[in-house]
Amino acid sequence: PDYLLSFHCDDSERRREQRFPVNQPGWLVTSLEPDAPQVLVLLRDISRNGVGLEVPDLLVLHVPVVLKTVECLVFGTVQYCDPFEFGFKAGLHIDETFFRDGNKHADPEQFRAAGFSARAKRIQ
Repeated sequence: PDYLLSFHCDDSERRREQRFPVNQPGWLVTSLEPDAPQVLVLLRDISRNGVGLEVPDLLVLHVPVVLKTVECLVFGTVQYCDPFEFGFKAGLHIDETFFRDGNKHADPEQFRAAGFSARAKRIQ
């Protein structure tokens, strides 16, 4: 006997991890050069290994970037960047995260002046 199987798969939400909506400004450094400009961006969602952003300009895929927020620095890689409303919708893969340290003088590492703990907290 022959059987017919029919189903619908919503491709827009085929994620391995749960995403949490946010609405927070941030600054994206699109180059690891010392004097690279910072671009104002809007964080739209975050998951264990990624961040969804709204950005004003097209980003180059698979390049390293730094996302700066009030709470942390996120070193990541651009995974996608698609046209969206008044700019672009981009996704970053999180490579490493540094969280702001409450005691600016406790850690003499490179982020001390900015108040960041240089103890990496990898999100896994």
